[in-house]
Amino acid sequence: LNLLGQLAQWCHDHTHIKFVSEIDSSAAWQFASYAAQGNTAKTRNNKVGHLRTAWKIFLTRGKASENPWTLARVQRNPEEERHGRAFTADEIADFRARMLQ
Repeated sequence: LNLLGQLAQWCHDHTHIKFVSEIDSSAAWQFASYAAQGNTAKTRNNKVGHLRTAWKIFLTRGKASENPWTLARVQRNPEEERHGRAFTADEIADFRARMLQ
């Protein structure tokens, strides 16, 4: 709820968006970048994940027609790469295919 409150305040301060249904992927990416400030990549992407989940509820209740958070991900900063690099999209797809065999 706190994150939805931050999103509502950000929309009020930085856009002309007044309703949940007006938030599109462009606004989602902009808010994800805003929310990224001062947090680790994991925390930033967890926030986006929470919003993605909230939008699933909005979709089932008819408050939104699409989930703009589906592709909104925050890139890691180079200084956060101390634990090794993240998997590429191809590596993830290969891993999933192997798991389903």
